[in-house]
Amino acid sequence: MKQSLLIALICILLSASACSGDSAKNRPPLVQNGAIDISGQDFLSDRVIELNGYWEFYYGRLLEPLDFKKPGAEKPSYIKVPNAWDSFIYNGKKIGSFGASTYRLNIYTGS
Repeated sequence: MKQSLLIALICILLSASACSGDSAKNRPPLVQNGAIDISGQDFLSDRVIELNGYWEFYYGRLLEPLDFKKPGAEKPSYIKVPNAWDSFIYNGKKIGSFGASTYRLNIYTGS
């Protein structure tokens, strides 16, 4: 009796984990290395896509879109968003709370 109950419990647990919906399609996309891929997302489900993660960060520079197309464009640093930049280390030292910088995020939609 105990063995049958144990087998039934294992079968239920395995079935529940198989139906948990933890497939890659159901997981929210992540921002990594200044990019997020939202292709294949179902926007009709009213799901909010968070843009938290690691964005490209160009300290002390106000860059425009054309600046990224120039040959030899500056390599980015990556900074966690949302977060304050005052403890960010750039060229070996903390940058402090004041200044100007460019944050950049590439969003891939698949279209």
